Amino acid sequence: MTKFYFNIDISFNTQILATVVYLIAIILLLTAPWPYGYWPIWLLACILVIVEFFRCQKRIAKTKGQLIITHDYSVFWQGSYWVIVGNPLITHYFIYFMLESKDPIRPAYQRLWLMRDCVTHKREWHSLIYLFVMRNI
Repeated sequence: MTKFYFNIDISFNTQILATVVYLIAIILLLTAPWPYGYWPIWLLACILVIVEFFRCQKRIAKTKGQLIITHDYSVFWQGSYWVIVGNPLITHYFIYFMLESKDPIRPAYQRLWLMRDCVTHKREWHSLIYLFVMRNI
């Protein structure tokens, strides 16, 4: 029995926030005073930040699909069933929660950030917040 169902789109706000964070990191690396002989370490640090930025954008793009929350608050996400671990962090702009796989053969954990702009309608967002608040009561 489905309690809540919606399609998650790629969040533009998440992409902008990640870009700003990595841009600040690069600016700090470029403007930090480095000793004269440490330019290879400086170059490696800049390359690592840039590579991690692209990996982050790729992970954000993968957070797309159908999210189904059932009557017992288990989650069907990306082709498998998950259990919500702990209490989710709920704000007006995002929901953050951890998922644990129900698969006994391959146990896995996944963190999921849902920004407000990943859903198309405001009432879907408010319904999702209401479901998480009711789960914690």
